[in-house]
Amino acid sequence: MKKSIEARALLQSALELSPTDLTVRDLLARANRQAVNEPTTQTPEFYIGLSLQLYREERYAESIAASRAALALRPNYAEAWNNIGAAYNKLGRYDKAGDACEEALRLKPDFQLARNNLQYAREMAKSSAK
Repeated sequence: MKKSIEARALLQSALELSPTDLTVRDLLARANRQAVNEPTTQTPEFYIGLSLQLYREERYAESIAASRAALALRPNYAEAWNNIGAAYNKLGRYDKAGDACEEALRLKPDFQLARNNLQYAREMAKSSAK
């Protein structure tokens, strides 16, 4: 299961770098189909824990993939959106970080950690635009 998440995270990163690569698109589609068919007893909380562990290990793309696995099980999971935002901040993808944090705040308006991550994303986007 963990290898499947890692593979999908790497393929997603490759697709973001080269959005027109048909081979990567095909491999990602196949990996996603296989993931749907994998027997799973994992919970959204399991994937959030995995996301945090991967984040601490500086494996940010994989952390995002684990958070997305949590969202597949619980679409309105503010903590998963926040983790995605935090990982995108570390990757320097401040636009995506901001979008994810805004979604976390839409779902949970009093989520201070998401508010902090959103503020950081906005500040970094503004300073890198100069």
